[in-house]
Amino acid sequence: MVAVRRRGVALLATLCAQVPRVRGMRSATHSRLGCQVAAPAGAGGVAHALTHGGWRAPAASTVAQLLELDEAHAAWLCALGAVYVGGERALDPRAPVGANAHVRVHTRPRRYPAADATDWRRAVVHDGGSFVVLNKPRGVPTHATVDNVVETCQAQLGALLGVPLGCPHRLDVPTRGLLVLSKGSGPFLQAFSAALRERRVRKRYRALCAPSLADDAPPPPLGELRHWILPGEHEPTRLAPIGDGAPLAGWRECVSVVHAVRASRARFVDDAPSVGARRLVELELELCTGRTHQLRAQLAHIGWPIVGDDVYAASGKGAAEARAAAALAIARDPRLVDGAKGAALVGGGPEGPQAALDVLRLSTGFFGLVASELAFDDPLRAGVRHRFALLEADVWR
Repeated sequence: MVAVRRRGVALLATLCAQVPRVRGMRSATHSRLGCQVAAPAGAGGVAHALTHGGWRAPAASTVAQLLELDEAHAAWLCALGAVYVGGERALDPRAPVGANAHVRVHTRPRRYPAADATDWRRAVVHDGGSFVVLNKPRGVPTHATVDNVVETCQAQLGALLGVPLGCPHRLDVPTRGLLVLSKGSGPFLQAFSAALRERRVRKRYRALCAPSLADDAPPPPLGELRHWILPGEHEPTRLAPIGDGAPLAGWRECVSVVHAVRASRARFVDDAPSVGARRLVELELELCTGRTHQLRAQLAHIGWPIVGDDVYAASGKGAAEARAAAALAIARDPRLVDGAKGAALVGGGPEGPQAALDVLRLSTGFFGLVASELAFDDPLRAGVRHRFALLEADVWR
């Protein structure tokens, strides 16, 4: 698999320079080809097509003919991982496609330019016998997405190291920081996955958060944050309101711990000169459970969404619900009404976090969540404990 990915990375680089502008998707029946576009590309950019009974052609040629694309662009889509034949990715543009095949094409695949901009060798924090620890960049998926198998940490680092990598540990696309990848799919992958499930891996994060309800809102409290994810698949993640009593059947527990809260202020590069520095708080958190978007959802739920989160903060699709939940939470939880009591607030003087963040001047694409520390017992070597931590100067770079 890693050899296929290495070829995909090389082929993608070659094809990127050759791809012309894509012509529009056609929805008509292709009678001259004896095939039919069953579902033309819609808002999501996914097209479905069926080949006829006598069809036999390479994957790129098939996509080019069925969807009336330039063949160079079709080959690029294959190499990126955006083409499926019979439910399987067709990474090789030359792979044969036979009769009555269902072809699915993601015609507008998501791109992750930070993958090309990253010096992957310098991003390696630890390269051991059975695993690698990576300082994951912002804006790059941990593993393959449905439409892109190349611009990922797994593929890029695997191609560099020349070994297939497994993903027992995951971080969201915009989150930066320490990420564990296994070498191959052997004992370490299964053992580390079990350690994560059993909460034997210590995971600490740093978060920069802005108030969503009022500029003078009290800071988050120290101590445990415990919520419940509503049952069913939701995007964004939905949490039950605080104070609703015992969870119902099927609800999943979310637990994290706030260890420190520091007052901060920051400017953004696109702010007008008249806009003052914005009030933020910097949190040190420990993630106890590992639910999808857990910290993002929990912090928005109590009125302090992560800076730069376009799902839960500002006008994101989860923002209105999060603000309503935060208002209810503050009304029900006295720690949130007077959160400053007992919080380790460090504030605003010339030597404090405010000065450092003002100098940093946060960029428009900034996302304020960093996986800053990992600690775990080696699952394959008794008595060996690993601890990895980002340098302080490296946290908000």
